[in-house]
Order: sequence, then C-alpha cells, then structure tokens
Amino acid sequence: MSDRISELKANVRTRTRYSFFIQAHSLGLFTRTLSTRIRLRVTAALCLLFALLLGVGVGFHLYEIDPLLVIVVVTVVLFTVITSAYLLALVLGDCFWGKAWRELMRDGRALLDRGEEIRVVSHNGLFLAFFVAFLLVMMAGIHVATLGQYGEYLRIGATLNMLASRDDVYVSEALNNLANPLSAHLWQEPKIVAATLAVARRDEISRDEGGRDASLSLRSLAIYCLGRMQALDAEALLEEVLFDVEEDISLRRSAAISLGRLRTLSARRSLLKLIGKLNAEDAMQGKLLFDAYYALSIDIDAKISKRLHRVASDKIRRCMSVKCDLNALGGAFYALKAASQRGSHCVALDMYQMALSQGAEDARSLAVLCMSADALRQCACREDHEALRRVFSQTSKTLVCPAVWQKIRGETGVSIIDEEPLNAKLLRAVGNLNFDADYDWIWLIGDDKRQPAETRRVAEGYTRLMIERKKQARQQQ
Repeated sequence: MSDRISELKANVRTRTRYSFFIQAHSLGLFTRTLSTRIRLRVTAALCLLFALLLGVGVGFHLYEIDPLLVIVVVTVVLFTVITSAYLLALVLGDCFWGKAWRELMRDGRALLDRGEEIRVVSHNGLFLAFFVAFLLVMMAGIHVATLGQYGEYLRIGATLNMLASRDDVYVSEALNNLANPLSAHLWQEPKIVAATLAVARRDEISRDEGGRDASLSLRSLAIYCLGRMQALDAEALLEEVLFDVEEDISLRRSAAISLGRLRTLSARRSLLKLIGKLNAEDAMQGKLLFDAYYALSIDIDAKISKRLHRVASDKIRRCMSVKCDLNALGGAFYALKAASQRGSHCVALDMYQMALSQGAEDARSLAVLCMSADALRQCACREDHEALRRVFSQTSKTLVCPAVWQKIRGETGVSIIDEEPLNAKLLRAVGNLNFDADYDWIWLIGDDKRQPAETRRVAEGYTRLMIERKKQARQQQ
C-alpha cells in the first residue's frame, strides 16, 4: 500500500513540475512536427535558416523601414528566433533521450487526459537549458552577422529613423526629444548630429494642415538642437543662417542661441558682429538682438566679458537718443549684468536718470527704469555712489517692478526683471558697493516705516552684513 502511495505522489510531482511544457503542446502547434524524427529535424533546419536570413536581412535595412513598422518586423524576427531555438532544443532532446521522450513531448496532455501514467522522465530542466542556450547563441550570431545593427538601433536607431523620415510628424517628435536634456546621451553621437544637420539644411517646402510652411519650424528646431549638442561641425551653417537677411527671423534667432552654445571664439565674434549690424529700433530685429546678447552671456569668460560690456553700453547709449525696441534694450541690460564689469561709470545710471526725468507714466517707462536699476546692481562702480543715493531719494516709493521673463523654447525662462520695489533695486546697487560709511544711511531706510516692506528687508540685510564685516575685521586685527 505504501509503495502505491509513493508512486502516485511521484506522478503528481511529475505532472506539476513539468505541466508548463506539456500544456504548451496542448495547442497542437508541434504535434505533426514531433510525429517523426526526420520531420522534426527538417522543420528545425528550415526554421533556423528562415530565422537567420530574416534576422540578418532586417538588421541591415532597419533604417529603411517605417518607424512604426520596425516594431512589428522586429517582433516577428524575435518570434522566429524563439521558435527556432525551441525546435533545436527538441532535436537535441530527441538525440539524447530517444523516441519515447519525443512522444511524451507530443502527447503529454493526451496521456494525462486518458489517465495514463507517465513513465518516461521529462528532463524539462535540461530541455529548458538547451532552449536558452540555443536562443542566446542565435541572438549573438545575428548580432555579429549584422555588425551590431540591432544594438545600435536600440541605442540611437529609432531617433535616426525618425529624423530621416519623410513624415514631418516623426521628424518633429525626434527633434523635440533631442532638445530635452534627458536625451543628452545622444548629443555626442556623430550619426545623430549628421542627421540633425541634414534636417537643418532642408530646402524643400512642406505644408501643414493650415497651409503653413512646416519645414520652417523643423529647420528652426533642428538648428536649436545643434546648439544643445554643441555640434562644432554646424558652426559654418549657423553663421550662414545668422547673417542671411532673406532667412526667416525664427531661423536666425535659433542660430544665434546655438552659436552662443558652441562657446568658440569665432562663434562669439560672429555674434558681436551681428549686434553691431542690427537696428535696435526694429521690433523683429530687437528679438534677434536679445537672443544674440543672451547667447553671448552663456558661460561668459573674462576674454569676452569686456567686449560684451562695451558693446552693450554702446547700444544703451544709442537707445538714449532713439526709441529702441524693449527686447533689444532688455538684451543689452541682460548682457551688462552678465559681463559684471565695475571698473568705470555704468551707462545704466545715465539711462535711469534720463528715464526718471521723463517720468514713469506708462509700462514702457517703468520697464526701462526697472531694467536700468537691475543692471546697476552688477555694473555700478564707486564713482556712481553719490548719484545712486541721489536718484534713490528722487524715486517714488510706490513704484514696483513687475517680473519679466523671456522664454527660450522649452527651457527655463530668462529673468529680465525681478519683481520687487524699484527703490529696493537701487538700494541693492548702493549696498553692493560695500561702503561702510553707508551704514547709517541704509539703517535709516530700514527704520523708515514709509518705505515698502521689501525695501526695509533689503536694508536690514545689508546692515547685518556690514556688522558682520566689521566683526571679522576686528578679529583679524
């Protein structure tokens, strides 16, 4: 009785342990294939040949297939490789364990349904090892035969395929992905850079559903991406677009920002040359001027900061005699702050005094005052000290500067004006000069309840800073 119970338990363990492989054959997919040894071997050989030819053929033509169709084709290749590996494992199992094992793999479910006992060892652990080994060998063989095309496609192929597509939707999606910092691992890939350059050089015109030139936005985005990639090979193209007055202003603006990101001396010289040519009174050229100033301010170094300070100061002086576009003026003040040169009188003080004398009657006048005061925090020097204190007393306590930002595509906006009271900005300009003699004057401002709360907080901060500086000076003595 105990022997019978042990035998039944062994049968249950066999059914449970190997039920996966037996159930796989209940679909009947390999029933006819497993009926004879020769049929199994011929089927496995044909399937292996088809899988290898299909895998290698597709591997060398991945970039010629529609991006969406690639997913289907690669899935078919993977399915044929898995099927081939499975059949090869069956062939090897048949060689080792004979006809009885093959019949078990074919009729296992039927045997269970008839209630017959399975007396043949299934060897499913070894069979699984054979299957995995054949699968890995086949995949490695296809990888070597295609010179690593599948691996490259997984890494950069999808993006390359979309960039080369004739469908503008795919190209736009690829470029938007490249513009994202999360795709920075693709920026140094030579093939990606070359494909982006090809889009930037497009000369054919395509229309979207609204009848607009879709290729224009694609070129502009591609030019912007070249800057994100810091593609030095694109410098000649970017300069050509930048100085071509026939090109659309959106292309020229993208080219200006991208040139700034290249950070080469020749690119920055081109931007300085452009600033000298543009008319600050024109609204469209004013936007391009802002982008040129912003581009020059990216990772600015000592070599370029002096020239940038001089060029921006010259443009601001000209704007004191003519009515410049606010974008152009904002760019000049932004560059003035970025250059941060304190060696001589700051032209922003002259602009502030002129705008103050004309009154802050409209939004433009207030914007000019606020931009000037913002710049004074970075460029005012000691000879401007008395004038700064004088204009502070002349400035209305009620004037508040609104926050002004300039958007550069999908990036974080560039701050042109920080939101705070106008006289708080002037107070910062005085405090940054580090005159200890200003302590009493700044303390009185902080104690003046007629001043805005923000201005008083700024004054208190500078008085505490002066006290700390005096303490440190005493300790050093």
